Amino acid sequence: MRAISPTLLAAATARRGRPAVACAVEDRRSRWTRHVAGASSTRRTDLASTPGDGLLRVLLIGSQVRSARIAAPDDPAAWPGAWSAIAADADGSEDVALAVDGAAATAFYPNLAGSLARVDSADGGATWAAPTACRAWDYTPVRIAAAGGVCAFSRPGEIRVATTRDDLGGPAWTAEVAWAGAGAFSRCDGLALAQDPADPDRYFLAACLDGVLVATTYDEPARAFGPVHQVAPAGNAGASSFSQVRDPALCATADGLYLSYVDRLGEGDTARWEHTAILHAAEYPHFCRVATLDMGQTLAARATLAPAGGAIYAAYEGNVCRAPLWGGDPAGQTIASLPVAAYRLRADGAGSRLEVTSRNIGEALGRPGEAGGGLAALRPGASLLLRRGYRTAAGDETAAVTPHYVVSARLTAGRRGGDLVIEAADGLALLARYRPPDVCTWAGASIRALLAEIAGWVGLGYADGGEAALGRTLERFTLGAGEAAAAGMAALLGLAGAVAWCDGAGTVQARVLEGYTPGPAEIGAGGEVLEGAFGVGLPEATGWRVFGEGVAAASPPGEGTMGVGLSFLRTMIDRRATSLPLAGDLAEHLVALAGLEAAGDRVVVPLRPDLEVWDTVTVDCPPHAVAADGPRRILALEEAYDPARRRYETSLLLGPH
Repeated sequence: MRAISPTLLAAATARRGRPAVACAVEDRRSRWTRHVAGASSTRRTDLASTPGDGLLRVLLIGSQVRSARIAAPDDPAAWPGAWSAIAADADGSEDVALAVDGAAATAFYPNLAGSLARVDSADGGATWAAPTACRAWDYTPVRIAAAGGVCAFSRPGEIRVATTRDDLGGPAWTAEVAWAGAGAFSRCDGLALAQDPADPDRYFLAACLDGVLVATTYDEPARAFGPVHQVAPAGNAGASSFSQVRDPALCATADGLYLSYVDRLGEGDTARWEHTAILHAAEYPHFCRVATLDMGQTLAARATLAPAGGAIYAAYEGNVCRAPLWGGDPAGQTIASLPVAAYRLRADGAGSRLEVTSRNIGEALGRPGEAGGGLAALRPGASLLLRRGYRTAAGDETAAVTPHYVVSARLTAGRRGGDLVIEAADGLALLARYRPPDVCTWAGASIRALLAEIAGWVGLGYADGGEAALGRTLERFTLGAGEAAAAGMAALLGLAGAVAWCDGAGTVQARVLEGYTPGPAEIGAGGEVLEGAFGVGLPEATGWRVFGEGVAAASPPGEGTMGVGLSFLRTMIDRRATSLPLAGDLAEHLVALAGLEAAGDRVVVPLRPDLEVWDTVTVDCPPHAVAADGPRRILALEEAYDPARRRYETSLLLGPH
């Protein structure tokens, strides 16, 4: 239930409130475009930001390590930069890594003498010292990554991290620590490091180990690693039968963490596909795949990542892609105010859908998503931010609905022309559109952790009320390739007897339905009910039986179903219910939902900006409903704003609490 002021509530419960509706658009999506079309190359490079919105690059080519500075990365002509050799003793079959810490920069590489070597610069890469050895190595291949003051490198069956700068910021090589959490592996196909801009002592580390991309955090002063999280393929059951992953790169920005890797299927030199994938985590460690890059060449390489000047860059040696960061392109990312001629919102337990109509007066608006014409930010996936309420003595008082994400935006023409019509869906409805490309299997994960992971697939945050049922550990949970993410979330919620909705920030909120009683809000106390329909209905089910993995449970008989006159017993087979409590809770949850939906009382009132699905209300609409009947639960709602028809209403579908 949204919090609103007493004056706004008073206006909402009166019949003559003056509507106040506002709408804005924010495009926070990661929109990638080809920035530089150069020569095809799979040579190893690395990329880092430098002070002043510049970039520094290193390249491994034969026995040379070369560097290049790019002062104006947004200018395609500045790429690939003027390469100059900074070392001539490199093993060209191995790897190269670059770390920048203020004006200090260090390139790491394995040399031909059997050492992991470094070249240091104290002026942002303008000049470089002579190479020096850090440590011996006698194995191949070796993969390395660097950021800030640390360097990670692979050894047979081991990943180690070393501190590379002393307390005064000078070159050093100390405090080597083995990453025990990486577990046993036979092959390392790449490492990536990024320094947290909010905490310089914290680093993000990613590794491709035996076909699996995993990530962790590293606390440099404590020399301690965080929990291990499998990023790709989703799950924690190892490599995918669909794709293999290699060559990761990381970049930490104020927008969150970006991660690239090569997504490949095929053995040896025969690839069925080989693409560069870009992932984004607004809240680590939950990543959303935001793009598959067309880098302009058939063979993929490590796409190194770095931000500069309000954008993020993904670079091969000669080919580069670019995406604006949030705030980096205000004209193309925001519409501060979009006049609303009408809107309709429909919400239920599966999510929310929104349609907004704006008048295209004088055909002045340009095509949605195109520069010029005022609608550049109105692209598929952009956030549609609607606020609605009433004009009160304090001015326009409004409450926000959850962000909805643009599904379509069209300018109408002809007999019904003259409008801009936007259709959008909330986060839960977005999950219904997302289908993982791989089989996702988790073992020993909690329901809470899995809900957060699935929400993250479309860039949503997750929160709950801390209920014990959501903390239950599942022996095994599988979501098939091509199965809707929303189906996986619904299955998890059912195992805990829980429901979900998206709050005003777009975060998925989950609560165990039994005991969740927001409110009750009063409806009808001021005589504001416009329409009502109250009575009884035939339930879809009077009982449920659930067969899980080696367990079975049935919902207990309900006093309210004994007098129906017919028993509608339903059966569900869900092998993800691996314990009796899980199967029992699922059966009880299913029969409770059936009972709620059977009642189906309906009420129409002047628009109520505070109400959400799953809230509780009391209804005073005598003689058919009075507040003394007790709370009812909102199962679905519809809002309609249509001044031409003098409609500004909320329609509620109610069930028993």
